[in-house]
Amino acid sequence: MSSTNYSVCNNNLSSKDSDCQNCNNPITVGLNCPYAAWEKIVKEVTSKPQDVPTIIQKSGSIGKWFHAIGNGEYIIIEAAKSHKPSCRPSYNTKIEITQFVKLYKNYSSWRAGTLNREDAKAGTFISSYVFGLINKFNA
Repeated sequence: MSSTNYSVCNNNLSSKDSDCQNCNNPITVGLNCPYAAWEKIVKEVTSKPQDVPTIIQKSGSIGKWFHAIGNGEYIIIEAAKSHKPSCRPSYNTKIEITQFVKLYKNYSSWRAGTLNREDAKAGTFISSYVFGLINKFNA
């Protein structure tokens, strides 16, 4: 998929470091490993760039749409191509693995309503995009 040198964690999922903390402390969403979820999502949007909806916290209803394009190493977020209403980023936003991993850990708590948006976004402005990608690809 990418030129990054990944090692294999204890769950036989790719990770950037061999002592992936999620092997010993599983997250209760999707693939249970943010690195495996990242690989799945990047692979999908690299092979087929697509519009992805943001989601409303508890209901899971569709919010605004954005377009995700992968290059094997990161994901670029643009305005939606074929869905409305569209997010209108003033510039293309790049999501990197470190940002994704940080937000992935907050997704299930945010979705369940036990973590508010301010806390869930972990100091970033890309949480809506990351949570939308996790939701769409069941990662």
